[in-house]
Amino acid sequence: MRRVGVLVLGVVLLAAAVSWRPVVGPRIVKFPGGLNQTTHYQGTVVLSVNQSTDLPLAQALTLPLEIDRHVQSVTSGAHVAVLHETITAHLGPETVTQNNVYALNRRTMENVAGTAAYTIAPTSTLDRAGSYYLTYPMGVPTTGAGYRAWKPETGTTYPVSSTALPESSIDGTPVVGLTGQLPQTPVDSAETAALAAQGFPTQMTGAQFETVLHADGTDLAAATASLAGVLTTAELATLRTALSQPVPLHYVAYGHGTLAVNPTSGAIVALTGLVDSIGVRPGLVGLAPALAVLTRHSVNPQVASLLGLLHTLAAGPAQPVYELRYSQTPASVTASAAFARSQAHKIRLATVTIPFAIGIAGLLVTAAGVFLVLRRRPTAQVHDMGQILPTDRRAAA
Repeated sequence: MRRVGVLVLGVVLLAAAVSWRPVVGPRIVKFPGGLNQTTHYQGTVVLSVNQSTDLPLAQALTLPLEIDRHVQSVTSGAHVAVLHETITAHLGPETVTQNNVYALNRRTMENVAGTAAYTIAPTSTLDRAGSYYLTYPMGVPTTGAGYRAWKPETGTTYPVSSTALPESSIDGTPVVGLTGQLPQTPVDSAETAALAAQGFPTQMTGAQFETVLHADGTDLAAATASLAGVLTTAELATLRTALSQPVPLHYVAYGHGTLAVNPTSGAIVALTGLVDSIGVRPGLVGLAPALAVLTRHSVNPQVASLLGLLHTLAAGPAQPVYELRYSQTPASVTASAAFARSQAHKIRLATVTIPFAIGIAGLLVTAAGVFLVLRRRPTAQVHDMGQILPTDRRAAA
């Protein structure tokens, strides 16, 4: 009976080895709890406009930039981890702080919907479900990867895909490349409020708007006067009134960058060549009466020229406001590589080493059990011979 028990134990161990990865692995291989990390970046900030008026500077101003990004676990449940991110940017003499809270699936690393998560302000609870930000999933492929990354300033996602890197490992940690590009995308209300708090205006006066047009080669006063022979008195009054009103400003975010990610853990090891920009363009909603007047006379070359310029300002490329250019510091890359390497080791231990060891043990125990069950019992044969031998001797006597 003991021999059969050894065989059963071996079969159980083999079954455990086979089922470990699909059954046990997902229960123990997760985003780590108790995370408390700070990442450092350095670069420059290029300011292209007067911060109080949003009018273009004659020459862009370049300042040193340092960014500290602190991520700490708030809660780590069985399936969802909630993390608090604090970004502190030192732009020359000015310091700007941004707070975000993320809720992510501890197995897939995707952001999930949750009331605990917010961007910039606690009242800004956007649904980030299905996107990535703090980390990428385990098992990032060398090529062909396609993900959606979250952009806090716009409340939207943008595509991130595989790219070649000059190195296949950093500080002994294997890495693959991901690159993403965000086109000019309107910022959300929380970012608009944050920009206003930094001193950037939400509108410009009619006089300031006239200055913008002049910078683009249009003398608004002269153009309006030249239209006196084309427009009626009422139309001319409507045009002048509309052009004298404050013009709302719409901010956009755009940029690009490259990530080095550990393919086993999905942890970000290095961020290089990031360009993170804010631009602005005037809104023409308040100019609707003026545009209606001009559109009625669009066959006139002067009117057509002014219309074209207004539409270009509203729909064309945004005027750069500032541009952050930065990369992760070498010391911070080393720390991130060590963390990613540790996570990858734990994942391999849980998904490869342990089931492999259980499988080897199962094979050995099963082999031993089979040997014991099939082995004949020589002690019983000796006992039988002992029962026969004395009788034979008596018969011989």
